[in-house]
Amino acid sequence: MVNGVSAGSGPAPQLLLLHADDSPLSTTGVSPAEATSLQYQPGRWGSAFSFTPVARLTYPREGNLDLGEGTVEMFVALRAPGRDPMYTAKDNVLFQYRAPNGDWIAIVQTAGASGIVYAGGTVNGSWQSAYGASSDMRDWQPGEWHHLAFTWSASASRIMMYVVGRLTADTNEGR
Repeated sequence: MVNGVSAGSGPAPQLLLLHADDSPLSTTGVSPAEATSLQYQPGRWGSAFSFTPVARLTYPREGNLDLGEGTVEMFVALRAPGRDPMYTAKDNVLFQYRAPNGDWIAIVQTAGASGIVYAGGTVNGSWQSAYGASSDMRDWQPGEWHHLAFTWSASASRIMMYVVGRLTADTNEGR
């Protein structure tokens, strides 16, 4: 929806779906390019990935990520309270894609006092973000599940961040 009007209709292609049911394979059998120190724990439904600071899970972009338009969504549960030093001492990247030209997109939880979860990246070397104070995760408690969604449209020059179904930020750098 844009200004109360549907921005599009019809089926949206689902390129990569990861249930994490004790396996890094996608629902269509796509294997990760890298799975290092990957662990599992009880999740929102079934099992969930459990990432330590050294864990890495990467997938090939080809056929799995549309840079023109798309959405990345996930359920996230913290290991410790949101004010714990593991979240305040450094940024925590929840999702990231780096293009061969150096551009990138990401969902990040910021360090320091704010604890904001935002979406951002660079397009042709220019910074773009969806960053808003209402996505503060400092009051989140361990084991509580929170839904995050980052959506973008290159043709509309727009990126948006949703936290628990609520729009928390929309294209900070303008259009």
